Amino acid sequence: MSFLNLINSFIPKSRQKYYTIKTFTYFIPAPPNRKKGYQEKEFDKLTYELVKHGHEIISISTQAIASSTTAGMWVLCTLGATTKKAAELDLDFCEKFGLESASEDSSVVIEL
Repeated sequence: MSFLNLINSFIPKSRQKYYTIKTFTYFIPAPPNRKKGYQEKEFDKLTYELVKHGHEIISISTQAIASSTTAGMWVLCTLGATTKKAAELDLDFCEKFGLESASEDSSVVIEL
């Protein structure tokens, strides 16, 4: 049972607004220096797809990182599935949008 499903199990069904609650993470690499702002169209496409397929963004937060090898920002979204179909949807957009996935990195350990 995932952590979010565990949390959901403590909320009475009559008070739950969502079929499930999921997390969605996305990394935006730091852009080159510019004099003007820019729109992150790839992230916009992903959020549009999430909403279009029955998810509501419950919360969104960011965490900037900078190291000697990479710089950018993690975007962390908590999503609520507003339909049963959305609850069953696989959120792996890597193949659909040609994105890279870092999920195969076995060096990441999460302890609950």
